[in-house]
Amino acid sequence: MAPKIKLSGFSNFDITPFGTFVRVRFNSTYPVVPVVSVGLGKPTKKTATGLDFEKTQLVSATFPLFAGPQTVHEVIVTPIPPNSELFLLFKGKDHLYSIRKFRSKRRRLDVHFGTILMNDDSDDLGDGEFKFGFFVDNNNKPQGKSLRFPGDGSEISIGTGKTKTIDVNAIVFDSDFVTLSTTGVDNDDDPSPFSLDTEGIVSATNPNAESGSNGGWEWVSGTQTVLVDFTGEEEAKTVPFIINAKSHNVDLHFQVTGTVKISYV
Repeated sequence: MAPKIKLSGFSNFDITPFGTFVRVRFNSTYPVVPVVSVGLGKPTKKTATGLDFEKTQLVSATFPLFAGPQTVHEVIVTPIPPNSELFLLFKGKDHLYSIRKFRSKRRRLDVHFGTILMNDDSDDLGDGEFKFGFFVDNNNKPQGKSLRFPGDGSEISIGTGKTKTIDVNAIVFDSDFVTLSTTGVDNDDDPSPFSLDTEGIVSATNPNAESGSNGGWEWVSGTQTVLVDFTGEEEAKTVPFIINAKSHNVDLHFQVTGTVKISYV
């Protein structure tokens, strides 16, 4: 028979959720080394030491052993999943316990495509004339507006060895990683490569463009995956990336640099 569970001896809870961790300050009625656990769903399992999470519920746990028994406590529990409804279980000696519900913050990713370095414009007589498309997780319109440069559908002249500053941005949520891609089309003729695939020439905003050429046209694509699932107090940061758009099929070669800013809301 499980022991009778006493009323809570924990009080003055100050729970501060982040994305991948939760900071908790609280008091106990007498000195204890508390065990603080986070789980999915309210703990209902009765054990010899009181309530607990089932194994399938338990997410993370901690106990400030080196601090020794205290009545004023502060702990950080990590890792926890972002954007989730979770439960905190506080346990001490003599079956002292308390339960609190909270929600972790949602991961936000601000993607910024910042520069284009033209390694080879594939044009022996002058600077190449380009249109560029950009993709977040293979989506050219993650917020409904096409990610392209120039933004008005015109062309931009960039020669070999030159760098162009751009400002193409997108916001996405929740992923543990994000796949970023770009396609550049060198346009020596003039059907718009932003409208649709015509005469065997791909659109710069076609996510399946890969690389190729047709007459005076060349196009090439590149992809880079950026990990964003940092945990604990280092969860929020800005991660740089480089996309190398190059193929053995064509001479055209360029690189796009940018950043992914990770925050929690």
